[in-house]
Order: sequence, then C-alpha cells, then structure tokens
Amino acid sequence: MDNHAQPKPVSFPIPKSGTRDPHWGMPRSFWLTVAIPSAKRPQPPVASYKVPANSKHARRLIVYESAAKYMAKVIAESQAAERRAIEKGNGR
Repeated sequence: MDNHAQPKPVSFPIPKSGTRDPHWGMPRSFWLTVAIPSAKRPQPPVASYKVPANSKHARRLIVYESAAKYMAKVIAESQAAERRAIEKGNGR
C-alpha cells in the first residue's frame, strides 16, 4: 500500500489556454464543453461552480468527483466501442 498517495482534491480549476488538467490531461476546450452550463445544456454532465476571485472576475472550478465519474463513463464507452469494432472485424 502506498502511504504517500495524494488525496483527491474536492475541485480543480479549468486549465488555462494551452495547458491540460493534471488529472486526466484534458485541454481547456474539453472542460468548457462538458462543465459549463449553456442555453443548449443548462445542466452539463460535469458539475462546476464559480468562486469570486475579485469584484470583476470569478474563477470556475470543476468538482473532482463529478469529473471522475464522467471520465470513467467516457473511458468505459470508448472501450466498449473498441471491443464492438474488433468483434465486427472478426466477423462475430
């Protein structure tokens, strides 16, 4: 057992442009798509919230557990699609 494992954060900031998040390596554009409410998607699949940084700006934080569940779902769906493609290629 690794006694030096880092605890999971409660939240993390959306990465700055040109960088990736430290947990899954996803770019800013990915998180903007799945974590920011919009007219088309008022409740995005990943929870996030704003924290006022000062009177003019707020910082958007992504809820880690919500992001982890979403990423697990995306990975599982991708693996299932890959298995189906392999089976289809083998004539099953």
